[in-house]
Amino acid sequence: MANKELDKLRGMSVSDLNKSLETIYKEQFEDNLKLKTGQLNETHKISLNRKQVARIKTVISEKNNAGDENGK
Repeated sequence: MANKELDKLRGMSVSDLNKSLETIYKEQFEDNLKLKTGQLNETHKISLNRKQVARIKTVISEKNNAGDENGK
């Protein structure tokens, strides 16, 4: 499953990835708020969001490094 998700992320542009990252950060903030107030029933979402952020940042880094190598 992760490979399909990574392929999907790698097919996106950096600006789209940044928009996705912003959306996930908002979800993460809301989920953390709900967790602290005891309203979050699906606590697994916190770790899923954290892993998704790491995946997106990795793909952005790969794209930036690939751009640097092609520019040399």
